[in-house]
Amino acid sequence: MKKNVRRALGSNYDGRPRALSTAPLLHALQTAPNCVRMAMGLNPNALGLPIAISIDPLCSSLSYFATWYLGEINTKFPSVTYGWEFQDAMKERGWCFNRTASCLQIAIDVGFVTSLLPSYDTRMYYYCSPSECMLQPSASQMEPKHAPSCGGDCRIVNFKENDLVDVLNKGGNPGIVMRENESGEMYFDVVNAFEHPFVAISHVW
Repeated sequence: MKKNVRRALGSNYDGRPRALSTAPLLHALQTAPNCVRMAMGLNPNALGLPIAISIDPLCSSLSYFATWYLGEINTKFPSVTYGWEFQDAMKERGWCFNRTASCLQIAIDVGFVTSLLPSYDTRMYYYCSPSECMLQPSASQMEPKHAPSCGGDCRIVNFKENDLVDVLNKGGNPGIVMRENESGEMYFDVVNAFEHPFVAISHVW
């Protein structure tokens, strides 16, 4: 197969993909999702949902792969306007629209898959909207959780935000270390996790 490719492309072919020869195909792959999304946005009945979800995910996925393979990650598509076709099924399966709204605007296959599968959460988010989760408590409703041995009179231990920012500005990965001062009081110190042993790095700050 490789010999046939080299023979077709010439003896000087170095094995790397050629952007010029793939340009028409890449253009077609990018144009198809654009047309589908524009048509469904103007009139969902003109094309039909089964046809749209057959063309859109296939061509957009191939386009993303092709641009990645060629080293040109610049694929941009208009927002999906027909992802809400699956909202009733998603609600019945406990999905929160506040969590999935951004995904539904990017890939129609997300809406299709989530309309078939139950949510990982046992709570029902039936009344949630793209802009608000009805089951998410506000900051004013949140209270610290104390250990069974705590009488509730403990103090909140915090760290200096500027210390965290300094580590990030220096290209480090912030880590929180609990230390004890001379008087026996505990406090948190921000360090660069790359320079210290650590147990875990959390995405929650």
